[in-house]
Amino acid sequence: LNGTAVIAPMVDAPKSYIMDSGAARHLTCKKNLTPSARSLIYEASLAINLATANGILRADQMADFFIPALGHTISSYCLQNTPDVLSPGMLREEGDFAFYMPNWRQGSIPHLVNVVQNTVTAGTFENYVPVFKETDVPMSRADWDKGGRSLGFEAHQQLNPAGRFIH
Repeated sequence: LNGTAVIAPMVDAPKSYIMDSGAARHLTCKKNLTPSARSLIYEASLAINLATANGILRADQMADFFIPALGHTISSYCLQNTPDVLSPGMLREEGDFAFYMPNWRQGSIPHLVNVVQNTVTAGTFENYVPVFKETDVPMSRADWDKGGRSLGFEAHQQLNPAGRFIH
């Protein structure tokens, strides 16, 4: 592509990503991509070795995807067999995001905050793992607050007898 990255359309992007605090890079599973998305994979300018449960894997291919939950495009290493993963550290450093996974007592859900645009994207939990799906879209901080949600612990909150924060 002559040094110009082509971004895969939303229809070709993965349907959901897990948020993995142990991931140093965004990862995408090649075998789950559509043929048109696979055609947009390019050689990484920096090949890396990843330490995985199955040993060391060489990652030398990438693709760019627009992620609706972020309202942002990511560059992701593509591996043959991996969960689709977002790296909260990369989002923090490269994308103006903060990731929150509040304690269940706080009555909130995993969410991403774009600190520049002042938007919030709500995620879900699947088997205790934070997940962001293609249907999750950013909302204004004001709309998030109207929904009775909190971005994190509020010092003035108190616990009820069941151990949940009183809103």
